[in-house]
Amino acid sequence: MLRTVTSKAIRAPLSLASRATFTTTARAMADGDLAESSDDDHFSDAQSAPETSPKSPIPKTRVEKVDDEPSYGEVPGTEAYRKREEDAEPDEIALVEDKKLEALDDGAPTTSPGGQPIPLTVVEESSGTTGEHSEEFLEKRKADADADVVVKPDGQAEESKSTGMK
Repeated sequence: MLRTVTSKAIRAPLSLASRATFTTTARAMADGDLAESSDDDHFSDAQSAPETSPKSPIPKTRVEKVDDEPSYGEVPGTEAYRKREEDAEPDEIALVEDKKLEALDDGAPTTSPGGQPIPLTVVEESSGTTGEHSEEFLEKRKADADADVVVKPDGQAEESKSTGMK
């Protein structure tokens, strides 16, 4: 008696030698002697050489530090150090100067990341009374940013102390 055995694991066409081995194993399974024949059975697909794929480069980890001080988790014996013991080691550590701090020290005007100057916020007050405001309004007003320039109803302009502009 011969049973037909199908396997979803075999996706490639079988060579003649592989088909013969597969048929022999199928007969052994049908006869119940699979335990004796399984040691010398060998399954292979039609491909004899593994596929070679182009290798992609392995990325390197670079850590840029702005000072020589130890960072969080770099001091041995601390709780943070114990938590970071299993972290991967960076491939390279570079000490870079903080250019933002240097620019502020030079007195250069502040610019946005796009290189354009940051616009000033100008508020023009109107004459007249504003009336009473609720507590909710006053709380929300505290969260507003200060204006760079406030123009009074009489035309005088007051600059904010936080901008440092003259």
